[in-house]
Amino acid sequence: DFRRPRIRRNLYDVLDCSESEVGLLILRFVDEYGQEVRKHMEYEEKTVFKYVEALLRGEAPKNYQISTFSKHHDKISEKLTELKNIIIKYCPPKANTISLNAALFDIYACEEGLDSHCEIEDFLFGPAIWKLERRISGNEK
Repeated sequence: DFRRPRIRRNLYDVLDCSESEVGLLILRFVDEYGQEVRKHMEYEEKTVFKYVEALLRGEAPKNYQISTFSKHHDKISEKLTELKNIIIKYCPPKANTISLNAALFDIYACEEGLDSHCEIEDFLFGPAIWKLERRISGNEK
């Protein structure tokens, strides 16, 4: 909610959308990516965290397991690498370098933050919840 609008604003300043359709496509890519990240976070908040809260209360919901989350958990930052490559390849030569650098810096920072987010989920959160599931079901070994 903070970086993506700033990235979009800086890219809008850099890309002359009136001269090239590429600029519009890049902005659409940013918008669609923002929706994808929001969907990812909402799923975690509404499904995964509610499930974990039930486990912490000692309940074992039958309709979900953390393995479901782990199987479908993807690195949402990979598209940012693609975005950076597209911007670098198709950015107009006369682009405002200050806005371009600001956008690229924010993209790199977003990518790093999302990578950390996913690594914490994959290497700490997921295994901890799996262990909690086993403890609650009585299958802890």
